[in-house]
Amino acid sequence: MTHSTATISTLCIEIIGSYGDSSSVPGLCELVETAEQNDRFLECEFATIKAIEALGAIRDDRAVSFLCTKIHHRNPRARQVIHEQLLQIGPDILPYLSGYFDQYDVDNKIMAANILGEMGSREGGDILVEAMDKGAADHPNTRFAIYEAFGKFFFMKGLACLVDGLFEENETVLMAVVSSLDKQINPGVVKKIETLVCAEDARRASQSSRLIRAIISAKAVSIFEALYKVPSVAGLLVERISVSNDPEIISAFMEKLNQMTGAQAQADAARLDRLTLKKVGKKVLAVDGSAPILLFYRSVASMLGIDIVTAVNGREALDLLEDGQTFDMIITDMNLPVMNGIEFIREVRLNPWLADIQIIMATTESDSSQVQLAENAGGNDFLIKPFTADSLQAKLEGLIF
Repeated sequence: MTHSTATISTLCIEIIGSYGDSSSVPGLCELVETAEQNDRFLECEFATIKAIEALGAIRDDRAVSFLCTKIHHRNPRARQVIHEQLLQIGPDILPYLSGYFDQYDVDNKIMAANILGEMGSREGGDILVEAMDKGAADHPNTRFAIYEAFGKFFFMKGLACLVDGLFEENETVLMAVVSSLDKQINPGVVKKIETLVCAEDARRASQSSRLIRAIISAKAVSIFEALYKVPSVAGLLVERISVSNDPEIISAFMEKLNQMTGAQAQADAARLDRLTLKKVGKKVLAVDGSAPILLFYRSVASMLGIDIVTAVNGREALDLLEDGQTFDMIITDMNLPVMNGIEFIREVRLNPWLADIQIIMATTESDSSQVQLAENAGGNDFLIKPFTADSLQAKLEGLIF
């Protein structure tokens, strides 16, 4: 396992995993730990990946508990493989993630919420609900990850948390709430949203405006259809669509209006069809595994008249570039499925035709080592989530115009 020749050590690690040798777990853990050292974390050696996979194959208490403590490994590739292994292990990881939100930092909490969301089990959902109830999700990035997780599977406690989330003031967090609720719409949810949107007191009125923006930016067509039946709300929603300057948003709601009965719905659909959109001739590629974040990018870029193309992982984004599409800027997350953000940036920088394109790494990461990773890969700038529409707009304007 520790042979100086990489090929030999890697083959030995692979065989250890295939035989499920529990006595090798301490050595495998040490290999994964060593890969986080300051002089090692910038690259992920093949032996590290095989050590993680071997731990996932062995699956004894020590192996599983160790992997759960490493869901925010300093190297993004190692992190991705650890998540894959934990999802393959399945419900057996839950005892190790129970109480996780009381012990670890924001980055770890986000990773735990992402994993539990992908698992989609009620038991995993209970862990997330407990974190919310105990105030352990005090950071907006943690709440965003939990709300997004609740949108991936249905259970009543999660739905109750999402309804409570309608009072979120952070615009990206509210986008996650609305996106998840749109998949689980019911009369009780509609009534709660209607009450908030129709509020007249100053504090509630401010939240009403945020909520209307979130519904339209998130393309929450199910919520839109339910609220459109309220005359005082219908006009506000259509007005927000008309100023979005986003052809994809306009098309989605126009299609929904055309499916609805009534003269007003047809008139509003015709109004949207006649809109003239502002364009500035600039184009951005946004890469993120989160649908609410991609929709948030769309809403901000479109208001500036910037065309935006989205991709959910580095491989998909790279395919767009290799197909000949050109962009003035790329915004990418770090933690992506299939091909992570660091791997994606490195691939982009290998292409001499893309050497000068501006690349922003936008992520929840708070560790300074992750900034170093992005810079070494070829990123031009770093944007820490959560960011507001104003801060994202300033970044786009500063680098494009």
